[in-house]
Amino acid sequence: MPNRDEHLAKAEYNEKLGMFLAEKTAYQDWAITMLFYASLHYVDAFLALSIEHPKKHGERLGMIWNSGSLRTIYREYKSLKDASENHRYNAAKLGAAEFQSVRPRFEALRTYVRRLLRIT
Repeated sequence: MPNRDEHLAKAEYNEKLGMFLAEKTAYQDWAITMLFYASLHYVDAFLALSIEHPKKHGERLGMIWNSGSLRTIYREYKSLKDASENHRYNAAKLGAAEFQSVRPRFEALRTYVRRLLRIT
């Protein structure tokens, strides 16, 4: 399983790809999905400190809810997860407006988890 630093590297990679897609292409739906996956890796970086490695999205969501430290970002994570799944599984057409609505949620989650991990 990836360790904290590997999860952080993947989170940053996915974030950069998401921002590129949002700013330089018409693929806002995939930009949203990349922000969700960046969020997933930020959360997993924190969970890796306690040797917890969720195997499924639902398991991770439960760990966020049950964690005293992560519960604060539950709504942000769930909204990113829901938007990504809506695009991937329900063929929803997500555009710039939807990206702009999830971006602040991602930024709040990223800032919070990075603070927990003592990363500036």
